[in-house]
Amino acid sequence: MVGSGFLGYVLRVYAYALPLYITWIIGIVLVWRYRDRHPGSVRLALIGLMIALFALLVFTPINALLPFLFMGSSSTANNLALYSFLSSFVQTLLQAVGWAFVIAALVRAWRSMPATYTDMERVE
Repeated sequence: MVGSGFLGYVLRVYAYALPLYITWIIGIVLVWRYRDRHPGSVRLALIGLMIALFALLVFTPINALLPFLFMGSSSTANNLALYSFLSSFVQTLLQAVGWAFVIAALVRAWRSMPATYTDMERVE
């Protein structure tokens, strides 16, 4: 069982986002499988998924630990709110950039596909 101390809190913060970590890692593995078929699209998708995973790994604990960093200091609640806002904003911005790369990869792969099923039969 996870302890009630600081380490237990950190583990619970990471456990909270575990479904997202798993999703991003599965996405990276699935995209990697098609690296020979659509190299340009795969590159864009990998960049996007890695940016999103990085933002999640770095900023989730930062956002959760900010209150601990401000306990016992002379900083005001306004400072905590400001830093919390900035951290959340950067995380959201990185997530949006990551999704933009994934969407660009999907569009790029989609545009390289044949227009109809009959066209696809001719390609193979």
